[in-house]
Amino acid sequence: MIVGVEPGQPGPTSGQLRIGFTPLVSKGASTQPSRNITINDLSLTDDTSFTVTNTDTGDTTVLTGAVIDTDPTFTYVNFDENDDILPDSTRVSILISYTLEPGNYEVTDATGYVNYLSREGATRDKIRLSNNVSNTFTIAAPELTPTPEPTATPTAEPTATPTAEPTATPTAAPTAVPTAVPTATPSPTNHPKTGDDFAPALWLTLCAGSLAALALLLKKRHI
Repeated sequence: MIVGVEPGQPGPTSGQLRIGFTPLVSKGASTQPSRNITINDLSLTDDTSFTVTNTDTGDTTVLTGAVIDTDPTFTYVNFDENDDILPDSTRVSILISYTLEPGNYEVTDATGYVNYLSREGATRDKIRLSNNVSNTFTIAAPELTPTPEPTATPTAEPTATPTAEPTATPTAAPTAVPTAVPTATPSPTNHPKTGDDFAPALWLTLCAGSLAALALLLKKRHI
């Protein structure tokens, strides 16, 4: 059976097989396992291997690198009142890694031995792995993981950068050249009036009279 897979269900293309068998030892023989045997007293010879055959194609594959399954659920031994093992309640399970193509398979051959502690105490004996180990299993084709469709990355709308309105360069105001104010030539008739608003002719008459009086006075002093 395939480790981690329900019996009868197909397994992955790589994993571990658990191959179990019942050791056959004659009753009353000195080669019977010690009643005090534990899982740690079991080991496999270096030449242990299993041959699996693809029953669809006939191709065979030899698997190596096996180890004893130390899980007491799968490797265990029970004895009767005579200290002989009870075959119906004794099991040795072996784990072995595999990498196989999809298809239907069967374990068709086994080589090697199981070393164990015998009834003699310190003596180590071997039990040959059975050549008629029957273990069938199926390797399923791996499920293809659909490639997720790429999520379209929305194209970012360009951020419109407003063009800065040009700052108007003020046109230099022309320096106004003041227009010369014409100097008005006063009109003789436009003189301001003085005194009691006497007319100019009157002023001239007064002046002439004053001069005549002055001349008369001077003349009198010389007499």
